[in-house]
Amino acid sequence: MKKDLSKAFQEAQGNVGNWSLPDVRALLDFIAVSRASSHIDWEPGDEEWGRVLEGNAVVAFVCAKVPLVVLHKSLIELVSSINKDGGPLVVVAESFGSESYSVDRQVLESLFGHCITVNISCDSLSITDLWWATV
Repeated sequence: MKKDLSKAFQEAQGNVGNWSLPDVRALLDFIAVSRASSHIDWEPGDEEWGRVLEGNAVVAFVCAKVPLVVLHKSLIELVSSINKDGGPLVVVAESFGSESYSVDRQVLESLFGHCITVNISCDSLSITDLWWATV
């Protein structure tokens, strides 16, 4: 059974008033500091997602559009620190490459303001596919 991310995006969109580019950067910094070998990949204002990588492996995606972060399960200890006092919604993923997620295409298109490529199956996608389609 696929995990539907539609409600997560809708819930996060309801809290968009509490989210700004400085908030995105602060969260990326917080996550990166938690891992000595990590670095941030994000072009503010140009990309809708920032990423934290350990070496070449992505361990977190932070959405700049809405307060939503997707953490790899290896960072599960950060969930309570991030998701406190109205902080961003946290989704923990077993794998970023597994096509174990789904999302309503209309929810994504409305939120990100563009058509999502038909090359992505919204019925069966990975977190990396989601990032690629909406970055």
